Amino acid sequence: MEDKIKSIEEIEKIAEDLRKQGKIIVMTSGIFDILHSAHINFFRKAKEQGDVFIVFLNNDISTKKNKGENRPIIPERERANILSAIEYIDYIVLFGEEKPLECYRRVKGQICVKGGSYDAERLKEQQKLLDGWGGIHKIFELEKGISTTNIIEKVLKTYK
Repeated sequence: MEDKIKSIEEIEKIAEDLRKQGKIIVMTSGIFDILHSAHINFFRKAKEQGDVFIVFLNNDISTKKNKGENRPIIPERERANILSAIEYIDYIVLFGEEKPLECYRRVKGQICVKGGSYDAERLKEQQKLLDGWGGIHKIFELEKGISTTNIIEKVLKTYK
């Protein structure tokens, strides 16, 4: 499982080889702090879109920038190890930027997938980048009532 976790340099080379083989690369990014069934369903749908599915995982510093000082709940190496056990995910790459744009640019996946909870402005920025090599976005519908935030709130309420 540990061999699924790659550096950006390693995944860039792997992606180049995959494109030469005519493989379809699907990519996404996220924090994936507390996994739940909606994440697993998302990963399954993502993998169905192509041949290889790459998850760009926000590192702890990037997570704090995006979610605040109380996150992540689970540290980056543990999150990466958990994701590596999921059969639908082929590779995981930790990144430290607030946005995954540089990762996307280096890998040039044909399809970028997002779950229903996305920022429309960020999506425009990503699509502009993807347009440079003919990549597309696919948005999967959000599973109502299932979210990491809801889980955290329930735990806090239950164990107050």
